[in-house]
Amino acid sequence: MMDRQANLRGASWMVAMMFMLAILDVIMKFMMTEMPLFQALFVRGCLLLPVTALILVMRQETKIKIEPQHRLTIAYRILCEMGLSLTMLMALMTLPLANVTIILQAVPLGMVAAAALILKEQVGVRRWSAVVIGFIGVVIIIQPGAEGFTTNSFYAVTAALLFIIRDILVRRLPSHYSTTFLAAPMVLAITIMGGVMIPFTGWVPVQMHHLILLFLAGLAIGSTYLMAVHVMRIADVGFVSPFRYSGILFAIIGGILFFDEWPDRASLIGATLIVGAGLYALHREQLNR
Repeated sequence: MMDRQANLRGASWMVAMMFMLAILDVIMKFMMTEMPLFQALFVRGCLLLPVTALILVMRQETKIKIEPQHRLTIAYRILCEMGLSLTMLMALMTLPLANVTIILQAVPLGMVAAAALILKEQVGVRRWSAVVIGFIGVVIIIQPGAEGFTTNSFYAVTAALLFIIRDILVRRLPSHYSTTFLAAPMVLAITIMGGVMIPFTGWVPVQMHHLILLFLAGLAIGSTYLMAVHVMRIADVGFVSPFRYSGILFAIIGGILFFDEWPDRASLIGATLIVGAGLYALHREQLNR
């Protein structure tokens, strides 16, 4: 159990991490209006790769060997990250920023279900009830069968599923593989994917503000990776996890300020159900521990 000051610092870092994620989403949503998706991925990756390599060298992680029994798991994780990047950006292109963020906040509830079904962890009726309520919140947001519903809503749902699968795969890897070490091949793979697809999707002239924004997006990605590790090391998970939902507020503000996207009633109701169910599931998990 961490002391109060450590938990407060951890909560501050969690809020900062969610703020950086909101900045990342705003930048990438804007970039989708300026250049093709795969070009944006390729340029962002070219800017992020040198930074990632520098961090690996500074942390002396360039010579870490991957054990044979972990290679397939890491390969699956890279594929998940590639699919996640695509579906996340497609969701940002076609849906309000707040809706995408709210749906992704259901990931912790999905992790509860995945832990029970895949990892065979014990999950009680109350936490299962929270999972169901959170799923109802997602359904309210995407409104299947409604007039304004399109298959674009499933980009965000697919991204959430890939988040869950990716995190389940992480649990199967030993802790001596650092976050940076695991992130490096994913950055490389996404960059290559973007470059390979450019001939099929087109290329637009890259301007200076494109480079600045995509470099900032790369820094946001790197900083959130490091913040996530730092938070888990200095604070109690149960104390800092509720502050993850600050991302919804940042997304709503970002959507209003930059894209004139105002959340509708369905989004607010769905967000309330997801946040409430998530907090209750977290509370039950802490009691069980």
